[in-house]
Amino acid sequence: MESKETSNASQDVAALALFVVDNSPAMMAYWNADLICQFSNDAYADWFGKSRAEMKDIAMRDALGEIFTMNRKEIQGALAGEKQVFERAVRVADGSLRHSLMTYTPRFKSGKVHGFFVHVADVTPLKLAEVGLKSAYAELNATQILLSDAVRENERVRIARDLHDVLGHHLTALNLHLDLALRQALEQDQHAASSKSLAISRDLAQNLLNQVRTVVAMERSNHVSDVRQALQSLCSAIPEPVVTLEFASNVELQCPVMAHTIFSCVQEAITNCIRHARAKKLHIHLARQQDGIVLLMMDDGKGISKEEQGHGLAGMHERVAELAGRMHISSQEDEGFHIHIWLPQKEGQP
Repeated sequence: MESKETSNASQDVAALALFVVDNSPAMMAYWNADLICQFSNDAYADWFGKSRAEMKDIAMRDALGEIFTMNRKEIQGALAGEKQVFERAVRVADGSLRHSLMTYTPRFKSGKVHGFFVHVADVTPLKLAEVGLKSAYAELNATQILLSDAVRENERVRIARDLHDVLGHHLTALNLHLDLALRQALEQDQHAASSKSLAISRDLAQNLLNQVRTVVAMERSNHVSDVRQALQSLCSAIPEPVVTLEFASNVELQCPVMAHTIFSCVQEAITNCIRHARAKKLHIHLARQQDGIVLLMMDDGKGISKEEQGHGLAGMHERVAELAGRMHISSQEDEGFHIHIWLPQKEGQP
């Protein structure tokens, strides 16, 4: 028969254990084989707004709602006797999204699963840090693409300058001397074989000079950085939200300033979406329409009011205004955030 001292000691241990689990930020619960809650800690009130008394004897389907359907595979795995460890984004009582690491540990009695212990840890800060790191890497990689294009552009300009300053001048001088020699030869003998050779040489020199001038003109024209490749690199490396890029084939960006403006606006939209929108998807569409370039960016996040718009959006407005463009923002609560940018570009304009 258990002594009074032993009983009191057991009660103290039980009270201490309850104190520990109730002061843990992680959710802890035990569900029997029929998926009925036998125990839960106070964290369920923070996550789902349900007290321990409300959780007791509740069915898992009723307690978790849509999360039950999302976790059905892992629940079945735990009931089959296999420990489950997985990540899941959970919408909690206050409407915010928490990234969680969930562990289902089966409990065996006489070789059979009698239920499983649930441990759910909030890893949102770690997840956001991971997303931020991957986003920073994506931005760095995209910027490197633009810088590489800038280096190649500078090299092309240098070669064009050398062609013009060195080869171009020598060909011009050679062409003048050949033209003079041809006139002198013709004055002496119009039918001389040397006259024909000089004429051919002059024509060849003139053609070569024209080709050099054409190459120089092409290389000195504004070659835009490969914005398409830079944007693809940026968007594909973002882990969350899912970013889709639609870059129309009729878009030609020859103006480096416009290309940089578009890249910066997309970069800012992605940053805002990650930090504030709670969005799952972000769609970016770039196309040419009439006399301009249109950039549309739409997410499915929580939206923001005009008062919540910060310095990043103000910077986008300023960049667009510098190119005489227009920017329109539309947003309603729980209906996403949409940005419409138009930049003027006449037909044939770089």
